Amino acid sequence: MSSLNASAPVWTIFAPDRSSEDSLQDQVYAFFRDAIAEGRLRPGQRLPSTRGLARENRLGRGTIAIAFDRLLAEGYIETRPGVGTLVAEDLADLPMVMPPSPGVEPESKFVAEAALPEASGRARSVGALPLHDPAPGPLFLNPGYPAVDAFPFKTWARLASQFWRSEPAQLLGYQDPQGYLPLRIAISEYLRTARGIAATPDRILVTSGSQQAVDLVTRALLEPGDKVCIEDPGYIGLKGAITASGAVLAPAPVDEQGLIVAEARRKGAGTRLAIVTPTHQFPTGAMLSLARRLELLRWAADEDVWLLEDDYDSEFRYEGRPLSALHSLDPDGRVIYAGTFSKVLAPAIRLGYLVAPSRLMPVLRRLRAHVDRHPPIDSQAVLARFIDEGHFGVHVRRMRLLYRERRDALVAALHGEFGPRASPEPPTSGMHLTLALPAGISDVEVSARALAVGVKCPPLSAYCQTATSRSGLLLGFANLDPALAPQVATRLGAVIAGMQTGMADPVSTPQSNTVSI
Repeated sequence: MSSLNASAPVWTIFAPDRSSEDSLQDQVYAFFRDAIAEGRLRPGQRLPSTRGLARENRLGRGTIAIAFDRLLAEGYIETRPGVGTLVAEDLADLPMVMPPSPGVEPESKFVAEAALPEASGRARSVGALPLHDPAPGPLFLNPGYPAVDAFPFKTWARLASQFWRSEPAQLLGYQDPQGYLPLRIAISEYLRTARGIAATPDRILVTSGSQQAVDLVTRALLEPGDKVCIEDPGYIGLKGAITASGAVLAPAPVDEQGLIVAEARRKGAGTRLAIVTPTHQFPTGAMLSLARRLELLRWAADEDVWLLEDDYDSEFRYEGRPLSALHSLDPDGRVIYAGTFSKVLAPAIRLGYLVAPSRLMPVLRRLRAHVDRHPPIDSQAVLARFIDEGHFGVHVRRMRLLYRERRDALVAALHGEFGPRASPEPPTSGMHLTLALPAGISDVEVSARALAVGVKCPPLSAYCQTATSRSGLLLGFANLDPALAPQVATRLGAVIAGMQTGMADPVSTPQSNTVSI
């Protein structure tokens, strides 16, 4: 048996980990790349067929094919007619990827701010801000994290394969910084039908997600010291781009009707830019009323304020239709509209878009050219086909049903654990809900204790810019397996009950079925 194992091909030890945060395609790619780099696969050695490897590991053939395409593009492997796929003969110039030494942190770990004394003040300020957790687990309930397990892998792989089989040599040079024209046309049609926004392709710029959209807008419009009005509580990811620009934050409160425009106007005198989430305020879920939308537009016109409308998850409304986008009500060209595909498809797709007034587009386009030119052309082309062929609409409708199911499962579990009076109502839109906490209980401490028992849910107070009485837990349900919802409720119930009774080990104590608010 030992001699058989010794002569067995290296790839027989490959085992896909379906619980890993890394995609199956990335796992295949990394396994063969590392085996080649470490010399376990030798130059000229023949590799298995994509069909055979897929069958052995119960994977889609497209998953293997895309991973092998990446290895081929990077020079790790080569193909020969009549022979098949082999490890490349000439590997002298390839960067070999060796595993880190035991006890050494990988370079991908973020370096602490204190370790960068030579960095600029702005860089240190940005470095101190919180980042998204890159490693979700089964009870990872961060708001806004989509159902990556429901990504349309087969359709995406087929469209990607079609793109590369077409040998698109003319698309492999530098492309338009404004984005791939067929994708901008597809986005234009989608916005017209889904959001009532009449935006021609020349007013659309494709970005690497909404975070870059904010960065480009702040670069285009702000000088150091300019004032930026943001919602309080609001999306903490905005702070990075604003801080990097040298601008000053001007938080304005929100209520059940969204941003309190009168307060924004009072506190934000001299504001250059206001960033708002009118369709579904983050994180409270409030919808900006029509009266306040009109009031916001009057403020923009009266005081020369630019408005950045972040419409991050308008696709996910479960009852009725959302109000029209703020952009569609704008008579003066003061609203810049930002959308993203991270919430609808997956964060790693890194594609979003801006709809800007024509007079601003040349500046944004030139800035984009100097930042990173454009997103990868294959991702743009695949997404354009995905939208054009109707797959995007089908996927959105499927996700609405899935998210409604996951929302209802979590609400039912919370209801069973805490009782109807202490449980949240099912939200009518979005991808998360808010669980209120008993008076005197710190949401920061509850969040920390919940993490210790395997439940990742951020505290509402972490999204507040100023001292506030707002407290609670944000529970994202989009990426939660409905079968695990009872575990979430039970563990949170144990944590809260333990804090109420002052017990040091809440998980081992009897669990209470009700929580007083």
